[in-house]
Amino acid sequence: MTASPIAPHRLGGPPTEMACATCGRILNTYRTPGGGVAHLHPTGPRDYDHRPAPVPADQLTAVARDCDFCSNPYPILSIRSGPVHAVTIGEDTQTSHNFGDTWAACISCARLVDAGKAAPLVRRALDRTSWATDAIAARAVQRIHATVLATRRPGATLITTTDWPHTPIPAATMPKARDAAVKLLRADATTLTMFEAPVRRAMADGLDQAHLYAVDDELTDLARHAATDLPAGTTLTAADLPVPHGLLRWAQPHGPHRVSAASWTSTNGEITIITYRALGARLPPEALQHLREDIGWLLPVTTIHVSQHTATAGDEVALLTATLLLIAQRCTEILETEPDQRIARAYRRSRRPLPAVRLVQLRGRAAHPRTGQPAPVPASAAPDRPAPNVRRWVSGFWRQQPYGPERSLRRWRYVFAYLRGPDTAPIAASTTVRVLGKIPPRPASQPTAPRREPSVPG
Repeated sequence: MTASPIAPHRLGGPPTEMACATCGRILNTYRTPGGGVAHLHPTGPRDYDHRPAPVPADQLTAVARDCDFCSNPYPILSIRSGPVHAVTIGEDTQTSHNFGDTWAACISCARLVDAGKAAPLVRRALDRTSWATDAIAARAVQRIHATVLATRRPGATLITTTDWPHTPIPAATMPKARDAAVKLLRADATTLTMFEAPVRRAMADGLDQAHLYAVDDELTDLARHAATDLPAGTTLTAADLPVPHGLLRWAQPHGPHRVSAASWTSTNGEITIITYRALGARLPPEALQHLREDIGWLLPVTTIHVSQHTATAGDEVALLTATLLLIAQRCTEILETEPDQRIARAYRRSRRPLPAVRLVQLRGRAAHPRTGQPAPVPASAAPDRPAPNVRRWVSGFWRQQPYGPERSLRRWRYVFAYLRGPDTAPIAASTTVRVLGKIPPRPASQPTAPRREPSVPG
């Protein structure tokens, strides 16, 4: 038995799509001569060092599937047609293949299908496979594609489980990425299975007003660590949000869904969150341009409604919760960055206000109370002590601040948590989650002399 190189083999009706639990590859399904069912890896240039472990594909967070037209490894849209059957007649055997009515398409093939261009679609399939040298296979491909185009049904469904490699999104590109996500949410022709129509419209409206946050690598690492160790009972509420509507992008993906960004909309105390996977890596320039125009930079993966949500280590909300708590604890500093100049010109042409992109990064050493600049590290401090090779969090504390005539008076000032150590040194992970604590109450007494700064917690 050999696998069909054109589409997953279907048995009668619309059976459950099966994938290999080991490698995530979509499996081809066959009826055996004895009447049973067999699941096999698709044939092709890949080698498999394991037997298929079939599970329903919707149980996996990322699925390794191919375009059913050209075998591109990054299909993005699911297209419906009338049922497609193929019959293979041999000298003494006859095999019936039921390909079903659902076809995964990469962005280039989806455009050709939409335009009804049968010849380029067939040529693209043949050029990317070994079938071009097989006249019988080439005719079969041509007939199957012609049937799909002739019976094509309107609309398409976004495929959210394709195993896309992470694609970094520059902070300067975020306005355009947000606009593309809004357009996708409002596109009636593209079905997003995780949304009901009213929620989809509300999320599009909120995303259109969203403030933009780009989290740098260092803060992303800290938030990922903190998300796995959030204190029990930590909740995400509307009061924790810096703004009612926001879009936040991390520098690196997180979790089984490889989440790279999240947007939120808050109305009447309830929060609706969409998590996104970044997409577009490893596509040739023309296909990448088509993907940006039709889909964008962000692929919606999950939607979550939060009224009083407890974040846990494996929760889709945990990373967002940890990041927002870090921001709220003022362990970060937020700098506005300039959007891409081409994007800025496009906004000016459409007479739209250019949104600010806020780059969120970790706060460094304790800032000077007047200048806001990092306080210098005294060169004379412990000259015989070797320089630390890691950075550690100094927990927030209350201290006495001199003020008044000749700085003779004192008042309490809270010093927020900050990192101590060389700027280029890594952060000691054992101390990172301490910044999630609440501000302690101000001491009742008023000492007459400034209190010494506490030592770094170990």
